[in-house]
Amino acid sequence: YSSPWRAPDEKDRNVAGTGGWGVLSPYILGKLAEFGIYNPIKDLIDNDKAFFVGNKHIKRLEEYYNKWYGTDGTLIYMQQVDEVDGNKIWAVKTADW
Repeated sequence: YSSPWRAPDEKDRNVAGTGGWGVLSPYILGKLAEFGIYNPIKDLIDNDKAFFVGNKHIKRLEEYYNKWYGTDGTLIYMQQVDEVDGNKIWAVKTADW
């Protein structure tokens, strides 16, 4: 969060990080709950209305998802669905294998 002293405005209404000390704050959890997200990592999986935005460490993120949220016979993977201003937009998907 680049401006911690600035109150979030309307453009930040449906955006949240997935790491850092503030992610589990009541403010962020309340904001996410409005969209049916209670775990900012797990609830991205197979959610057609929530996406991960980022360009770095995608393979490591897939490893993390599979280690902590994967099951035998299921693969969790990141699928790029768009790109905006150089920022890749990813859907988090599962597939049987």
